[in-house]
Amino acid sequence: MKVDRLSIEVVAAFPRRSYTVKLDVPVGTSVRNAIERSCILDNFKLPTHMLSYGVFGEQCGLDALLSDGDRVEIYRQLEVDPKVRRRQRASQKSD
Repeated sequence: MKVDRLSIEVVAAFPRRSYTVKLDVPVGTSVRNAIERSCILDNFKLPTHMLSYGVFGEQCGLDALLSDGDRVEIYRQLEVDPKVRRRQRASQKSD
């Protein structure tokens, strides 16, 4: 049986909200196409150069092709390095 559609989801987590969009897309759909179809980024005013992308936790490019069941993830850059933030919290506690 030939499969001509894929069932995927696109997810993004931002400071105050997370989004999950389930899609049925044609075989040959790229990460870029899936993100565009999901319309998730329409909710944010983030420059695309501040984002990166992956499938199931593995970073990939926008041109990567998807397989059935894939989860496309949109990552934002961290505002503060976690190590720096821990040091800041520790110094505030000792004050």
